[in-house]
Amino acid sequence: MKKALNITAVLAFMLTTVVSTAKEVKTGSDENNEVKPLVLNLDANEIIKPTFRTKGKMVYMNHLNLDGKKVEVRVQDDSGNVIYTTTFNESVIVEKAFNFEQADAGLYKVILKEGNKTYYENVLVK
Repeated sequence: MKKALNITAVLAFMLTTVVSTAKEVKTGSDENNEVKPLVLNLDANEIIKPTFRTKGKMVYMNHLNLDGKKVEVRVQDDSGNVIYTTTFNESVIVEKAFNFEQADAGLYKVILKEGNKTYYENVLVK
Protein backbone atom coordinates (compact mmCIF):
# COMPACT_ATOMS: atom_id res chain seq x y z
CA MET A 1 0.00 0.00 0.00
CA LYS A 2 2.81 2.39 0.95
CA LYS A 3 4.64 1.65 -2.31
CA ALA A 4 1.49 2.29 -4.36
CA LEU A 5 0.92 5.57 -2.51
CA ASN A 6 4.53 6.64 -3.15
CA ILE A 7 4.27 5.82 -6.85
CA THR A 8 0.96 7.68 -7.11
CA ALA A 9 2.44 10.74 -5.39
CA VAL A 10 5.48 10.78 -7.68
CA LEU A 11 3.36 10.37 -10.82
CA ALA A 12 0.99 13.13 -9.68
CA PHE A 13 3.97 15.43 -9.10
CA MET A 14 5.46 14.60 -12.50
CA LEU A 15 2.13 15.08 -14.30
CA THR A 16 1.51 18.39 -12.52
CA THR A 17 4.97 19.59 -13.53
CA VAL A 18 4.45 18.60 -17.18
CA VAL A 19 0.98 20.13 -17.39
CA SER A 20 1.98 23.36 -15.64
CA THR A 21 4.97 23.94 -17.94
CA ALA A 22 3.20 23.07 -21.18
CA LYS A 23 1.05 25.56 -23.05
CA GLU A 24 -0.86 22.83 -24.84
CA VAL A 25 -0.63 19.14 -24.06
CA LYS A 26 -1.73 16.70 -26.74
CA THR A 27 -0.95 13.03 -26.98
CA GLY A 28 -2.13 12.67 -30.54
CA SER A 29 -5.46 12.81 -32.26
CA ASP A 30 -7.55 10.60 -34.47
CA GLU A 31 -9.25 11.51 -37.76
CA ASN A 32 -12.02 13.38 -35.88
CA ASN A 33 -9.43 15.59 -34.12
CA GLU A 34 -10.25 14.01 -30.76
CA VAL A 35 -7.36 13.87 -28.33
CA LYS A 36 -6.31 10.35 -27.33
CA PRO A 37 -5.67 9.62 -23.65
CA LEU A 38 -2.11 9.37 -22.35
CA VAL A 39 -1.30 5.89 -21.08
CA LEU A 40 1.69 5.31 -18.79
CA ASN A 41 3.04 1.81 -18.39
CA LEU A 42 5.40 1.34 -15.47
CA ASP A 43 7.60 -1.71 -15.35
CA ALA A 44 8.44 -2.64 -11.76
CA ASN A 45 11.67 -4.26 -12.98
CA GLU A 46 12.91 -1.15 -14.79
CA ILE A 47 16.18 0.19 -13.41
CA ILE A 48 15.97 3.87 -12.55
CA LYS A 49 19.44 5.39 -12.60
CA PRO A 50 20.37 8.59 -10.79
CA THR A 51 21.07 11.75 -12.75
CA PHE A 52 24.10 13.95 -12.21
CA ARG A 53 24.31 17.51 -13.51
CA THR A 54 27.36 19.75 -13.26
CA LYS A 55 27.20 23.54 -13.30
CA GLY A 56 30.49 25.27 -12.62
CA LYS A 57 31.93 23.62 -9.52
CA MET A 58 28.53 22.39 -8.34
CA VAL A 59 27.33 18.82 -8.90
CA TYR A 60 23.61 18.09 -8.51
CA MET A 61 22.45 14.51 -7.94
CA ASN A 62 18.85 13.28 -8.19
CA HIS A 63 17.54 9.75 -7.81
CA LEU A 64 14.03 8.33 -7.82
CA ASN A 65 13.95 5.58 -5.18
CA LEU A 66 10.50 4.03 -5.68
CA ASP A 67 11.27 1.03 -3.47
CA GLY A 68 12.20 3.27 -0.54
CA LYS A 69 15.43 1.32 -0.01
CA LYS A 70 18.33 2.68 1.99
CA VAL A 71 20.53 4.82 -0.26
CA GLU A 72 24.12 5.67 0.65
CA VAL A 73 25.85 8.65 -0.94
CA ARG A 74 29.53 9.45 -0.54
CA VAL A 75 32.29 11.51 -2.12
CA GLN A 76 35.83 10.14 -2.44
CA ASP A 77 39.04 11.78 -3.58
CA ASP A 78 41.42 10.16 -6.08
CA SER A 79 43.21 8.33 -3.24
CA GLY A 80 39.96 6.67 -2.10
CA ASN A 81 39.61 8.81 1.04
CA VAL A 82 35.96 9.43 1.96
CA ILE A 83 35.36 13.20 1.98
CA TYR A 84 31.61 13.11 2.64
CA THR A 85 29.00 10.45 3.39
CA THR A 86 25.28 10.42 4.12
CA THR A 87 22.43 7.90 4.15
CA PHE A 88 18.83 8.34 3.01
CA ASN A 89 16.35 5.95 4.63
CA GLU A 90 12.98 5.34 2.94
CA SER A 91 13.25 8.52 0.83
CA VAL A 92 11.39 8.29 -2.47
CA ILE A 93 13.26 11.29 -3.89
CA VAL A 94 16.98 11.40 -3.12
CA GLU A 95 18.66 14.68 -4.04
CA LYS A 96 21.87 16.37 -3.02
CA ALA A 97 24.03 19.27 -4.22
CA PHE A 98 27.80 19.13 -3.84
CA ASN A 99 29.94 22.28 -3.85
CA PHE A 100 33.52 21.70 -5.04
CA GLU A 101 34.39 25.44 -4.92
CA GLN A 102 36.85 25.01 -2.01
CA ALA A 103 38.10 21.55 -3.05
CA ASP A 104 41.75 20.94 -3.89
CA ALA A 105 42.53 20.19 -7.53
CA GLY A 106 42.10 16.54 -8.39
CA LEU A 107 39.66 13.83 -9.38
CA TYR A 108 36.70 13.15 -7.10
CA LYS A 109 34.01 10.49 -7.33
CA VAL A 110 30.38 10.94 -6.21
CA ILE A 111 29.03 7.47 -5.41
CA LEU A 112 25.40 6.43 -4.91
CA LYS A 113 24.76 2.92 -3.59
CA GLU A 114 21.26 1.40 -3.48
CA GLY A 115 21.12 -2.26 -2.47
CA ASN A 116 23.51 -4.15 -4.73
CA LYS A 117 23.58 -1.37 -7.36
CA THR A 118 26.29 1.30 -7.38
CA TYR A 119 26.38 4.41 -9.58
CA TYR A 120 29.08 7.05 -9.73
CA GLU A 121 30.02 10.35 -11.33
CA ASN A 122 33.61 11.53 -11.74
CA VAL A 123 34.28 15.20 -10.96
CA LEU A 124 37.52 16.84 -12.12
CA VAL A 125 38.50 19.92 -10.11
CA LYS A 126 41.21 22.07 -11.74
